[in-house]
Amino acid sequence: MTTGEDAIAIDTYAFYGCIKLRSVILPDRLGSFNSAAFEGCTALKSITVNATNPMYKSENGILYKKSSADSDDFAELLFYPTALIIANNGIINNLPSTLVRIGGSAFSNNKGLYSITLPASISSIEDSAFKNCSNLEEVIFLGATATEGAATSLSIKQSAFEN
Repeated sequence: MTTGEDAIAIDTYAFYGCIKLRSVILPDRLGSFNSAAFEGCTALKSITVNATNPMYKSENGILYKKSSADSDDFAELLFYPTALIIANNGIINNLPSTLVRIGGSAFSNNKGLYSITLPASISSIEDSAFKNCSNLEEVIFLGATATEGAATSLSIKQSAFEN
């Protein structure tokens, strides 16, 4: 993990409202990231993380936090780009089966999201994760029945789905 002066931190609303921003490449030195950093970046379609970053990973343009530095498993979905959701017709149904948490503001203010299927492994949906997703019509929780690998409980934080 990179710490100290060499670490890069991306704070809340760092790129807020950058409506022409289309892609972001994050370095291996990224030490901390706030999910609300890209809020309002409506053209953002792809986030790429350097493969040697010990904490963060991207796949198909989506930003995730790893479960540990020595693992490639996805622990937390940090940000799902708005333009990528629109390109998928507002439907998300292919999240990783190792995902345990939807980060705060991961989908916040995304008017293009209509439906999302959450894997059985999800145990937590953080504050404001889907806040102001006013067109969200359907949330499917695949963990509704006891299956191997399913979360034993689900915590939905305050304002997670507030409109």
